[in-house]
Formats: sequence, C-alpha cells, structure tokens
Amino acid sequence: MRIRVLGMAFLAAALSGCWVLDELDEGNKKIEMYTSKGGMAVEPEEEPVALPSGKRQRIGEYFANQKNARTLTPGQLSSDIVSCRLDGGTQFMKQAECLSRGGVPKG
Repeated sequence: MRIRVLGMAFLAAALSGCWVLDELDEGNKKIEMYTSKGGMAVEPEEEPVALPSGKRQRIGEYFANQKNARTLTPGQLSSDIVSCRLDGGTQFMKQAECLSRGGVPKG
C-alpha cells in the first residue's frame, strides 16, 4: 500500500512541473518584451493562419452565403404551418406532423 502511494506521489511530482515551467517562461518573455529599455517592444509576428481547404472550406462558404433565416417576408411562410403544443413545449410545424407526433395544433 505504501509503495503505491509513494509511486503515485512520485509520478504526480515528476509530471506536474512541465506545463508550469512553460507558463513561467512565456510570462518572463512577455515581461521582458514590455519592460525593455526602448519602451514597449514590438510583439513577435504571428505565423499566418492557413486557410481551410476541402470540406471545411466548403462548409464555411455555405454558411457565409446563407441569408438570415430569422426574418420571413409576407407570403414566404406556408399557410399550413401551425403552432403545436407538445409535452416539451410549443413548436411550429405542419399540422399533419403535429397530429402524428401527438400534439395539439393551434392556429
């Protein structure tokens, strides 16, 4: 039992310091950058972000070209859409779908 506890304590102590030291190094770099003799030094340039390609690019283009679906112009809404009272609350759907799901159509 003591060997397990000592082993776990050793592993925890050995593995926990890596990220702490990385954070301290980053903090020291920022402190040196802003406290240099020349005033505020220029931040190092970040690498350019690669544009997505393939499927991710197509998904981004799809959503960029979509219109705001929250606004409907008159005549755009189908007349067979009703508010449907279900167990979970009120949803808007076709009257036949409301009845098939066991809801109560209104409107």
